[in-house]
Amino acid sequence: MTEYPAHGMAHHVTSQQLALSLFHLMKLTIRARELEILRKTVYGLSPKEIAAELQITAEEVERSLKGLMKSTQSKEPMQAMQILAKNGFQLLD
Repeated sequence: MTEYPAHGMAHHVTSQQLALSLFHLMKLTIRARELEILRKTVYGLSPKEIAAELQITAEEVERSLKGLMKSTQSKEPMQAMQILAKNGFQLLD
């Protein structure tokens, strides 16, 4: 835990809180395919259904979702979508 002075008083900030604060200041960079996979997941499609639509494997779908969940520090796809909408992101082709 690190102490940062705040208005003359010590304010305790954990490393996780600091990481989350920095995360919210940064814009994530995601690929168009990752966003499409996330959108389809939020709409209720299974990895197998998404894979068939995008002509990729279900494992690729799951790997993309896992990466997005980690980079947005989310536990659920809807939460990841909300974080991207709130904080913005850069879209790569």
